[in-house]
Amino acid sequence: MPQLTGNQTSTNQSDLFTGEIQIVDLTAVTTNAGILGATIDGLNGNDTIKGIATLKPTAVTSVTSQGIANSTITDSGIDDDVFLGTGNSEGFMGQGTATGYGLYGGSMNGGAGNDAFTFTGNSQAARTMKGIGIGFATLDGGAFNDKMLFLGSATGGGASGDFLATAYGAQGANVRGGSEQDTIEASAIAQATSGNGSAGAVAIAAKGSWLLGNEGNDTLRVTANSQGSEANAKGASAALLDGGSGGDSISLLATSNGNRSSGGIAIAAGMDDGAVVNGGDSEDVINVRAEANFGGVSGGRAVAYGIKESAVVAGNDRDALFVSATSSASSNANSYGMYGSKNTSTGQGDDRLIISATASSQGTATAYGLYESDLFSGEGNDQIVITSTSTSASGSGGVGAFKSRIVAGAGNDSIQVAAKERAEFDIKDSIIFGEDGDDTIDVGIGSGKLIGGAGNDLAILNYFNADTMDIALINGLI
Repeated sequence: MPQLTGNQTSTNQSDLFTGEIQIVDLTAVTTNAGILGATIDGLNGNDTIKGIATLKPTAVTSVTSQGIANSTITDSGIDDDVFLGTGNSEGFMGQGTATGYGLYGGSMNGGAGNDAFTFTGNSQAARTMKGIGIGFATLDGGAFNDKMLFLGSATGGGASGDFLATAYGAQGANVRGGSEQDTIEASAIAQATSGNGSAGAVAIAAKGSWLLGNEGNDTLRVTANSQGSEANAKGASAALLDGGSGGDSISLLATSNGNRSSGGIAIAAGMDDGAVVNGGDSEDVINVRAEANFGGVSGGRAVAYGIKESAVVAGNDRDALFVSATSSASSNANSYGMYGSKNTSTGQGDDRLIISATASSQGTATAYGLYESDLFSGEGNDQIVITSTSTSASGSGGVGAFKSRIVAGAGNDSIQVAAKERAEFDIKDSIIFGEDGDDTIDVGIGSGKLIGGAGNDLAILNYFNADTMDIALINGLI
């Protein structure tokens, strides 16, 4: 099947546009695509646009495969269309550089209909590997119920030397779901091994991208999985996930696993680098989860961040926000539910905010529910639960809220902050505002300030020390 390029015409029937290129004897630096620089306007009919590129060198070199590249594809008709792009790149005997894109550059619009978009970038068996599902492209699903799946995969390694596998589900992309109930899913898988060197693995599901659900009850899901001696996974990095109007489900999961017998580090963050999740109005459910593991070897370390220096804005109506960070390691484990995050809020409505951090280690372990962060629940009868749990064979500690601020907003709110197992304090150097309404604030022990606001408020303390804690009432009972 030859490469597809240039202007392509369609009919009002079900058309098939396919471009495929396969080169298996490369000896020089090469970039190639299945569909390259094409212009396609699909009319009525259930059309299929498919681009596949496979590059396999026979010498040490650098290859980049692109399923569909720098093309303008528009379906101006009504019907259910399928868009497929796959880039497969390999190294030569574990050497060289291999990069694969499912969709690179250009723009694509599915028009009206229940359309399906699947873009996969694969890279393997090289010294440096990179796989990107969709990169530097604009994609609009159009009207009705669309499904968009982006996968970046990079896997490889060897008996000796340093290897690096990098995978992005979406990089520098602008993706819109359009109206109705859309699904946008970006996944990244990076795996590297080395017998005596560094095995770096970086997986980021959404990097520098906009994933927008727009109207309707949409599902946005990003998943990153990394495995290596130096493993790093992020659900969203410097990215925007926006559900738009409608009751949306938004989930971010980052999982990082260490795999070297002589120690290393695994880092996972659900959100990082100024990422933003916007649920929009209506009843949204937002899940952010990070899991980092490096066990079974001496010197293994693991760090997990649920939300790191980023923000969730759930919007008005009754929303639910669940954030968790879990780490386990042989030598040292650290977990943060929220770290350095100042603008997370759920807006008006009866909201639930559940944030937890769990760390376990044979050496030392620390866990913080909130670490130098601010949390706002807005007006409504809200439930806020912040917990930290740390367990270890030797030294460990945990704080529910450390140098943080919790503002519940007007309404009859329930606020609980607790540190479990080998806890240091439930609250330390933090401020909690109940604001107007009959609030219940349960903070156990620690140091900080509780401000109940107007209303009949109840503070639950395991221990009170006037030198370290301050309780204020404003036209209320506490």
